[in-house]
Amino acid sequence: MKLYACPGTCSLAPHITLHELGVKHEIELIDLRKGEGESPEFLEINPLGQVPTLVGDHEEVITEVPAILIYLFQQYGQMDVPLYQIVRHLSFISSELHKNFYPQFFKKKILGEDDPSLDKLSNHFRDRLKKRWEYVDYLLPAFDDLDGAVMGPADPYLYTVCRWWLQLGNDFSNYDSLPGFIQNMEERQSVKTALEVEGIEPVALQTSEL
Repeated sequence: MKLYACPGTCSLAPHITLHELGVKHEIELIDLRKGEGESPEFLEINPLGQVPTLVGDHEEVITEVPAILIYLFQQYGQMDVPLYQIVRHLSFISSELHKNFYPQFFKKKILGEDDPSLDKLSNHFRDRLKKRWEYVDYLLPAFDDLDGAVMGPADPYLYTVCRWWLQLGNDFSNYDSLPGFIQNMEERQSVKTALEVEGIEPVALQTSEL
C-alpha cells in the first residue's frame, strides 16, 4: 500500500490513520508547490494531480480524504458508531471547514497580488469558519468518536484542519473543547510519527499558551 502525500496538507489525515491502524505502507511525499503533482508519472495515477492518493495492495487507486479514511477503518480498523454518523462528520469537515481555507491560502492566486479586496476575502471566510468552529466545539463532548481520545475516522481530518486555522495566525482561546482535542491527538504515537515523517511541528503548545 502506498500513500502519496504533501506535508501538512489534507493528506496528513490518512497518513496518521495508517500509523494508528498499524497498516504496512510506503509514503511518497511530493511537493505540490514545486509542481511535483504534475509529473507524468503521478498524473497517470491521479489525473487531477492531487493528494491524498492511496494505491492499495491490489493497485486500486482511492482518492478523497473521506473515502480513504472510511476504507482504512473498514479494512483495518473498527467503527463503533453508525456509518451515517461518520459520513456526517467527514462531510462537514470536508465541505464546511476544509473548503473555506482555500480562499485564505490562495487569495493572491484568486485575486492577484495587489488586489485591494484581499483582506476582505480573507475576513469573509475567517468569519464563516468562526461560526463553524463554534458548532464543532459544541459537538466534541457529545460524540465519543469525535474527541481525539479514541481515534475514529473523523479525528485525524479534524486535527488537520485545526492546524491550518492556527497556521493562519488564529487561535482557539475562546473555545472549550478544541484545545483539548488537539492535545489528545498529539499525545497519540500515530500523530507524533506522521508529523516526524512529514517534517512538521506539533501545535498543542500554541493552544495551551493562549
